[in-house]
Amino acid sequence: MSTPAAKTGQLPVADRADVRRAFAVLLLSEKRRVAFAIGLHLVAAVAAAVAPMLLGEMIDDLAAGGSASGVDRLAIGIAAAVVAVVVFTWAGTFVSHRLGERLSATMREQFVDRSLRLPMPVVEQAGSGDLMTRSSADVPEAGGLFRDGVPQVTVSVLKVLVFLGAMLWVSPLLGLCMLVAVPPITVGTRWYLKRARDGYLRERE
Repeated sequence: MSTPAAKTGQLPVADRADVRRAFAVLLLSEKRRVAFAIGLHLVAAVAAAVAPMLLGEMIDDLAAGGSASGVDRLAIGIAAAVVAVVVFTWAGTFVSHRLGERLSATMREQFVDRSLRLPMPVVEQAGSGDLMTRSSADVPEAGGLFRDGVPQVTVSVLKVLVFLGAMLWVSPLLGLCMLVAVPPITVGTRWYLKRARDGYLRERE
């Protein structure tokens, strides 16, 4: 660590492999809570997919002259699905935010512990401003990632998978048409990720 600091006047920045490893270690330290939060969001995503499917079935029944009792049962099912979406989304968000705060606290503790272990020449070469910036800006920014970013990405991925599965089940041809969007999204994401790290580092400087 002292060599990079001596060359640049700043403390070194972890590479992608180290960041991924640290990210995985933090999540695994709370794996039960992570699994619980994912489970809640998964139930909410399934319920969100069930409601429009029941609505479509209700329309088909009405068009076919179905009985009032059958329509009532479907209406109750839709209402139950909507309630499930609200309840499990709230519960998943609550658990995810608490989990994010726990991981943020762990990260802050690790930062303080590792900062105190730094050799004094390294700290003097980098300057107090580098440590202050990392503690007051970078660590809270990373904490926000765990509190908000990770749950949002998780929910989005689960919803895409659940709705894609539901679409393939209802209409395989229409479901396959959704896959047309995968190549451009993949290309755009890879283009962004390839440049994002250097851009964020320049901004944080």
